[in-house]
Amino acid sequence: MYSCDQYMKPVKRHLSVDRLWEDDTKRPRTSNENERVTFIEHLSNELFYEIFDYLDGRDLFYAFSNLNLHFESLIMSSKFRLKLHHCASHQELFDQDYQQIIIPNKHRIISLHLWTPSQLLTNVVLHPIDSSFSRLEALSLHGIKFKQVTSFLPCLTSLPSLSSLNICLNDVLSNSSTIYHLLFRLPNLKCSKLSARRYSLQNFISNTSNQPMTSIKQLIIDHPCNLHGLYDILPFTPKLRRLQCENLFPTYGNISKEIPLNIFNLTYCSISLCYLKFDEFEIFIKKISSQLRVLCFNPCSDISYLDADRWERLITKHMPLLYTFQFKYHDAVFGYFEIQPYHLFINRFTSPFWIERKWLFNIEIDFNHWSPLEIIFSIQSNRKRWDNTDFIVTEQECMNIIKPISQLTVHECRIPHPAQWFAHYIRFVSSLAKITCLHIEFKYFSIVVLVEFLHLLPHLDSLTLFIHFSNQNMKLTQEQNNTIRAMPTMNQIMKINVEQVFDLNHIDLFIDLCPRIEYINIQCKDYIQLESIIRLVLTKNNCNLQFLFFSIPIADDEMVQKIKAIISSEQSAVSFKIQRISNKIYLQWEKH
Repeated sequence: MYSCDQYMKPVKRHLSVDRLWEDDTKRPRTSNENERVTFIEHLSNELFYEIFDYLDGRDLFYAFSNLNLHFESLIMSSKFRLKLHHCASHQELFDQDYQQIIIPNKHRIISLHLWTPSQLLTNVVLHPIDSSFSRLEALSLHGIKFKQVTSFLPCLTSLPSLSSLNICLNDVLSNSSTIYHLLFRLPNLKCSKLSARRYSLQNFISNTSNQPMTSIKQLIIDHPCNLHGLYDILPFTPKLRRLQCENLFPTYGNISKEIPLNIFNLTYCSISLCYLKFDEFEIFIKKISSQLRVLCFNPCSDISYLDADRWERLITKHMPLLYTFQFKYHDAVFGYFEIQPYHLFINRFTSPFWIERKWLFNIEIDFNHWSPLEIIFSIQSNRKRWDNTDFIVTEQECMNIIKPISQLTVHECRIPHPAQWFAHYIRFVSSLAKITCLHIEFKYFSIVVLVEFLHLLPHLDSLTLFIHFSNQNMKLTQEQNNTIRAMPTMNQIMKINVEQVFDLNHIDLFIDLCPRIEYINIQCKDYIQLESIIRLVLTKNNCNLQFLFFSIPIADDEMVQKIKAIISSEQSAVSFKIQRISNKIYLQWEKH
């Protein structure tokens, strides 16, 4: 799919050098084909062009144009296409760039980024951007003023190849429709992005009956807008496939439900912050959702968005092709959590409708965020396997061990011991939904807090731990030891993912706490730590562990052979499979 990012970021273009440099860039031959290359000029022209493709055109000119005849001929080739993303910002230097680089090579420029376009406007009077820029595909204008844009855009209609346009205003966007309707007159435009931090929301729908339809397929509205603004421009985008909107506000007054939008190809819609009431959003989304496959947005200030059954009805009837659904709703909590009427239906996000689509319900709490405490309800896609184990784990085995329903994510857990308020928060979350996955980020690891989590969340199936710093003192009281000894008979955890390990005792404790564990994924710092974990696991005779996966920065095939030798020497009768993929080592035992 076409993307503005292809040209908005200075990334490498993928070109077929054999086709582009077929005639005049053949590698110089020496008298002896086997002679070793001793001069940089003897390298192939194809290789130089591959290197040049990573560099900005302005840098190339100033670095190589006067170096020698060979390099000058390379960068002056009419077939070498230029990207100019770093033009000078100072007026005098920019004039020099414009006269010495841009104008003489305008037929070779495919991408042009201007960071102070007011400088450009003083030059286009003498040297307009017109059809002579025959290859210009992408143009970015940063720091331009509203009036300058409205006067400059009509000049771009003669560009035969312009398909991507990025505009970033440095003053008030007083009337977005004026700019969009000028953009829509560019005949070959496929991707457009308009950014502004100061704005005036539109409170009317303009009279644009003679506006031509645009060929735009991706529209990025990187400025606040309201429904009036969307209803004013979307009817002229019949080919639109991707719509991204920064902030969407409600309108002042009613909009007729009968206004057609003519959106039949939209497959992706993203709204960073949506301030519409659910009723307004529902009317809008029904007009554009028939082909929608991806919907990502963050609603604000309307608890109706937490009505899972309403979402189910809306998606089933009006978004039958929806594949990825993501949203976050932020709820501020003052003091102790109290059950509100809308909380009673949140568990409906774990019904079969959501599980079948692999849309995971997540509750996030940041214990370092006071006050009020913020609780975030979200839906996210869970189609990726928990640990990317598909190299050696069969589909049926994955289905048996990976069955997430709802997840609790806890950020910045700094408390060394559970308190009454802590237990209250976790019980509150547990009452909202059947939590099966726990992702907890420890600032300092606390066994007592971890055990309290496991005690308060009896339905856990998987556990992910990120430990910033390890506590050296792991001594527990007798009461705490009794609680830990009682845990294995209670919890159902089958999967543990440890993002950071500082002590082998952690792994030993996790295995003892979770006797049903079948899967462990561990980030290791070196081979010594990896080997010690494997030897520990081999001593656990009653362990149900089947899958053990390591991420290690310096993994290599020699490590794999050492692991094979260790397992064969200590458990020669046990069958296992082992495989290394990049910096990951996958180990699987057969069931007993």
